[in-house]
Amino acid sequence: MKKFILRRFTVIAMAVLGTAMIGLAILATRLGIDHDNVWGLRRLSLFIVGVLLLFLSTLLLSYEGVFLRLDDWKKRISGFLSHLRGVFLGSSIVRFFVGYINKFTTRFGTVIYRIPFVKLLVDKFGDQIQRITRLFRNSPVIQYLSASKERKARLVSWSLFAVIVLIYVWLVSVGRWTNWPGTTDYYEMLANAFHHGQTHLRIDPDTRLLELPDPYDYEARKHIPIPWDVVLYEGKFYLYWGPVPGLILAGLRFVIPHEIGDEYLVFGFVTGLLFFSVHLILAIWHDIFHDSPWWIVVPGVLVAGLGNPIPWLLTRPAVYEAAISSAQFFLIAGIYWAFTALRCTKPVKWRLLLAGTCWALAVASRITLVMAIAFMIWMVLFRICKTTPKVRTSHRNVWASVALISPLVLGVIGLGWYNYVRFGSLAEFGFRYALTLENYYQRYGITLSNSYIVYNLFNYLVNSFRFLPVFPFVKPIWGKHHIWLYNKWAPEHYHVEQVAGILITTPYVLFAIIPIIILLWKIFGGRSVQSSIGSDPCASEISASENWLITALMGAVVLAFFPLLIFLYSTMRYLADFIPILALLAIIGSFQGSRITSRRKIFQRSFITILTLTALISSLLGFLLSVTGYTARFENLNPELFDKIERLLAW
Repeated sequence: MKKFILRRFTVIAMAVLGTAMIGLAILATRLGIDHDNVWGLRRLSLFIVGVLLLFLSTLLLSYEGVFLRLDDWKKRISGFLSHLRGVFLGSSIVRFFVGYINKFTTRFGTVIYRIPFVKLLVDKFGDQIQRITRLFRNSPVIQYLSASKERKARLVSWSLFAVIVLIYVWLVSVGRWTNWPGTTDYYEMLANAFHHGQTHLRIDPDTRLLELPDPYDYEARKHIPIPWDVVLYEGKFYLYWGPVPGLILAGLRFVIPHEIGDEYLVFGFVTGLLFFSVHLILAIWHDIFHDSPWWIVVPGVLVAGLGNPIPWLLTRPAVYEAAISSAQFFLIAGIYWAFTALRCTKPVKWRLLLAGTCWALAVASRITLVMAIAFMIWMVLFRICKTTPKVRTSHRNVWASVALISPLVLGVIGLGWYNYVRFGSLAEFGFRYALTLENYYQRYGITLSNSYIVYNLFNYLVNSFRFLPVFPFVKPIWGKHHIWLYNKWAPEHYHVEQVAGILITTPYVLFAIIPIIILLWKIFGGRSVQSSIGSDPCASEISASENWLITALMGAVVLAFFPLLIFLYSTMRYLADFIPILALLAIIGSFQGSRITSRRKIFQRSFITILTLTALISSLLGFLLSVTGYTARFENLNPELFDKIERLLAW
């Protein structure tokens, strides 16, 4: 008993000591211990030792679920080494370090026990501590929350959701919480126009602008005040962004009489995107991967909420981000309703109706998603035909298909009518008439070209970021116009802003490779690689649902990414057009990886370590990059708080 309690204190003491050393290193300037903001060798060494102690305590803790039994741990290490004997891990160097770790933990526990206070606690209060621990574990609240994996997964996921939403509020308010700085109010102007029965903004262009022979030439009109990036057509101002956020604000006018800036729209849509992402992650885990541990959903929720560029949208929440976040909110909501509608052999029509409505609103928010959503619709129709029983198949298929497609047909008709009223064409969205730096009216043909693909691929996937010596420690850099491997400069009119590649900032998305490999193995290998399926018909149905979902998400990612590759403009916010879908595919990959590695403890722990590290790195980088934003908005609008954080975390 004493040894067991001593081992508990050993692990806890290592964790507390490591945390204290990390905190002391970070807060040394704040506490007056170190008056130099630049970290010296001793301060850096203190930080590294603290991290190692904390990591070692976590590693020891994980080998028994709650506390480590050293004897069992030694046996597992011996088994691991014998299993890989003959490989490089069986070398004398590795054995030396393993033996050193064993000796270190034993000596550390002995030293801890020699402390009078610890010895008193172990000898006198060991039984009482165990009794209190048992009472806590057996309490009704703990018993209810831990009664099933579903409750644990939901409790942790929605708790994490609440924390991430608080981070969203902190970012969008630049740390002010209640006083949110304004950005643009374009959609409020569009809602005002809708209330007056018109599609053009209720702003009259300057007469000097209308008198110009070419008002789309920036040099000719740069001294004339205009709303930036609006559409000028036949003497009226329009918006080329999708009208859905404006329609939502027009509906809210009946309830909320106050003006609503675009920053509130972005926050609402991003929060709603996370809301449906959590619902969808839990639904996928429950329906397809219920044999996986419940905590496997946590890294996915973390990356879905904080992975780049989702927080980035909140640090400059203008009309651009409002259109993108609106489209992603409705896209993910539609995927959730479609997935849950197809759970049974008889599709749930009202859920399909909601899925179709959400996807129609997504297209009307951002037209570049039309191909991805069209593919998702085709996949849902295919799934309906495959899962519906033979009896009365055609009747059920027709009504389920009508429920899905009818909102989309109405949405396309409405969007076409909206364009026709404005520009006299069903397919004209007004981008060629935008008043921006480039004269798209004369050069509209350069907006889409396959000559941009190589540069956009590089900028969106692997363009790096730079490190800073102060908070937020990382900052995106401008994208490249020249790639040395390609040895060719980008076309003259190719534009690029700050952008950081997803493979660099969000390594978690690399888990998306797992479902792709497994699906290809099933197709070309003719057999399943997942041993959990077997010959059970229920498991076969689950496998079919898994394959369908992976195929649908793969196609949606490619078709959502493709328009960005041929577009002449590259910027960070465009990553949000496909990252939420790619994150879902990576989350499924993490579920599959956990299932595949579950047979061998060594492989599973290695996989869990990689999964945890990539999720933490992805969410941390996503948050830190978002603090900079396009124009260092946080630093400029709340310099006092930013300076305090910078001094607190000074290196």
